[in-house]
Amino acid sequence: MDRRSRPDGLVALEAGAAAMSRTFWFDGGALLGKIPVGASALAERTTADGAHLIRVIDDHGRAAERDVQVQFAP
Repeated sequence: MDRRSRPDGLVALEAGAAAMSRTFWFDGGALLGKIPVGASALAERTTADGAHLIRVIDDHGRAAERDVQVQFAP
């Protein structure tokens, strides 16, 4: 999720998790959404460019995070 030409474009957020896990996605402290067991990705639409800390946590407490930079092309 680093450069897109339109702020209304979607980005698929995906993470590897155990087959019976639900995942919860956050941008900083804000919940972006949750993916039920069996679903593959969360479609996210950000309208704010700049730095974002994207975090995913599954329902077993396992977590991962990445710093991403979003920049909309002119």
